[in-house]
Amino acid sequence: MTYDEIKEKLKEENYPNPIALGKGKAYKELKQQIFEATEFLDGESSAVFRAYCILNDITEVPTCPECGKKVNKKQNENVGESVYDTYTFTKFCSKKCARTSQLTVDKRMASIKAEYGDHNMRTERGQKEFRESFSTKYGEGVTHPMHVKEFADKALKTEDGQWRVTTEEFKAKRKETVENKS
Repeated sequence: MTYDEIKEKLKEENYPNPIALGKGKAYKELKQQIFEATEFLDGESSAVFRAYCILNDITEVPTCPECGKKVNKKQNENVGESVYDTYTFTKFCSKKCARTSQLTVDKRMASIKAEYGDHNMRTERGQKEFRESFSTKYGEGVTHPMHVKEFADKALKTEDGQWRVTTEEFKAKRKETVENKS
């Protein structure tokens, strides 16, 4: 039976619920046809997932764009109108391929640029651009957030709103304590 014939049969049966399709005796023949049409899937794939492949014209397991291995199935977070959308295929075969893929790297960089601007803090050029933009925004010579009084004051307050002690006497005592522990 072809995919189109199975799709038609599913439509005639008003898209049976997953439990009935998986275990119901009334759909035994339909289930058998679905399994035969989707032999490319592993033996553990459910009838519902196989029906998803048929409804979406998937005739083979997709491959990873990074390494060419077959990808895995996963539970779909964005289940559509149909219960047959419960599972889908992953885009990559592994987390390693997903991390190193140029598609992912480009998307990550676009997100960083959208969130933080054009500079990338991991490069010297990015750090220089950050210092320049910070100087432009907060005044000449201000190249670090702690050079801005409101940021420094906020950093020196404890969680209960009290000020941290930053006197010279306290700094000397702290230095002495650290040296004694060494």
